[in-house]
Amino acid sequence: MEAAYNFIFEHENDDILENLELLDNIVRRPKTYKERRDYFEEYDDVDFRTRFRLSKESCLDVLQMIEDKLEYPSNRNKSISPINQLLLTLRYYATGSQQITMGDYCGMSKSTSHRIIHRVTVAIASLEERLYNESQIRSRNPIERLFGIWKRRFPVLALGIQVQLKNCLPIIVATAVLHNILIKAKEELPSDDPEIQLPAPWDDLIEQGHIREHRHNDNINRDINPVRRSLINNYFKSLHLQSL
Repeated sequence: MEAAYNFIFEHENDDILENLELLDNIVRRPKTYKERRDYFEEYDDVDFRTRFRLSKESCLDVLQMIEDKLEYPSNRNKSISPINQLLLTLRYYATGSQQITMGDYCGMSKSTSHRIIHRVTVAIASLEERLYNESQIRSRNPIERLFGIWKRRFPVLALGIQVQLKNCLPIIVATAVLHNILIKAKEELPSDDPEIQLPAPWDDLIEQGHIREHRHNDNINRDINPVRRSLINNYFKSLHLQSL
């Protein structure tokens, strides 16, 4: 399963990244290391949950599940720690921001942030078989409410996943895995992040499946919502019903 997610994700923005790296080589820019803040220690648990959508305890639980897939063999060239890789990815799920913005937030380049978000997403999504089989979704509320909570916990699902359509699946699955982990941990929905500017009220975004079209490149298929809705309705609805 992990190999499949790698295959459908690995070519996303390859041309852009290769051109950026080529440009770096041509102009021979000196390698610089941006300051990386320790958000895990900086925020208390309330602010941490607001910004990263998980409590610190659940964040460490998730890290323990995937850490072996994120570790570097050494600390050479100021390698990015597994916890910071996870926090970068969680912040992306929480905001849906451009990956260059996420890189600035965590003190790394766009190409590095892209690779890390990919690596962490695949690692989390690869947990799906075990975690979905163990899923404890017991709510008897309508399916739509379940999806609404899921989107509100990880706003990237409502605000727009800014990757090619074929690469949306690992991100959708990864956020679903995290959502199930948090349900099992009995974590309440975190407060809305005041730093996120919504294009419409949350109820409208959830009901309409709104995606801000202007945040996608013109060459990307705009018809994302029907495809994603079909995936959710056909796959996750069956998951929910099996667990009742």
